[in-house]
Amino acid sequence: MKNKARSSTSIVLITFYDMDSFAIHTLHSVLKKSGFSPHSVFFKRLNINSTAEPATEEEIATLVELIKKIGPLFVGISFRSTFFNLACRITARVRSALDIPVVWGGIHPTIRPDQCAQFADIVCVGEGEGAIVDLAVKLSKGEDARSIPNLCFRRDNRVVKNDLRFLVQ
Repeated sequence: MKNKARSSTSIVLITFYDMDSFAIHTLHSVLKKSGFSPHSVFFKRLNINSTAEPATEEEIATLVELIKKIGPLFVGISFRSTFFNLACRITARVRSALDIPVVWGGIHPTIRPDQCAQFADIVCVGEGEGAIVDLAVKLSKGEDARSIPNLCFRRDNRVVKNDLRFLVQ
């Protein structure tokens, strides 16, 4: 997971059908305070009946074009189990368009990190505030990010799970 140093300080954070996502708002804030340029994307609104209409290919293509325009260091996707398949679709499209890591976090990746590590480049388990800043710093410098607490990733066909940080008080 060692990268070449990248000049971008932009990071794209995505969540699905959740305009009030506490996680995205918090991660956006800690990244900004650490000198990065976060871009939060609240992908699709719930419809009038508070249900999620499936994402169209056109909507996903528009999202990927936005990400390309921003040119981020990485993309972070936070989601619940209901949106696992959507996370897979968007991750595949981002990977085919850009050579940047896709990081998954949220409830589903926390409870199913082994499953998620089969699709995401990096999985954040538990609280992501410290992990996302450490990841942004290391990737921006081209340093190896595999030792960051709370992160999981694939190495040699197995999932490596780093130790967890203490919970934020």
